[in-house]
Amino acid sequence: MTQYYETLKDVCENALLNMYLEVSSNNRFTPIEKRTQIIKKFIKPKLKMSKYKVIKPELKRLALVKATISLESELHKLLTNMLEYKRKGDAEALLFDFLGNIHVWTGLMIQVANKFTVAEPGNVYLLEDETFSKLDKDGHYIKPINLFVYLDTDNDLNTVLSQIQQDERFNISVSERFDTHAKLNVLPVNELQ
Repeated sequence: MTQYYETLKDVCENALLNMYLEVSSNNRFTPIEKRTQIIKKFIKPKLKMSKYKVIKPELKRLALVKATISLESELHKLLTNMLEYKRKGDAEALLFDFLGNIHVWTGLMIQVANKFTVAEPGNVYLLEDETFSKLDKDGHYIKPINLFVYLDTDNDLNTVLSQIQQDERFNISVSERFDTHAKLNVLPVNELQ
């Protein structure tokens, strides 16, 4: 996770924890307005601290929330969304690390392709939206990623495929193969059922 998300996550979790501790010390029911006020009181001093500069716009938004809005619920939603995007981000980071390794091992260029892309030799193509559409809400691949390898006549497809399969974090299978190009199905090993 980046510094931005780590910092925002820490502030949200600590604001909720602070509010829960304060509410638990009171024997009476604490209304939404009071809970929101406690959270805002925790957040406001952080606006002036340089440590939180990276998330200052978000802190301002949270500090300016109307008292009638449940800031507690909003922080829970924010934490849930951050966790979901972190999982998806981790899955994508793994895939892009793998693609970077392919480039290093084979010398082939990695490109994102759309329906108008004309395939050229010496490239590996990943279809746009391939990563997002193949992930579930928890950041697990539900279908293999398709990679399209296009070689010139100087490269041997078997050599390139063996180089690509060096990464043991992925299961790579050839779904279609021709003389100088192939369609690969790529799935992280931990995603195999």
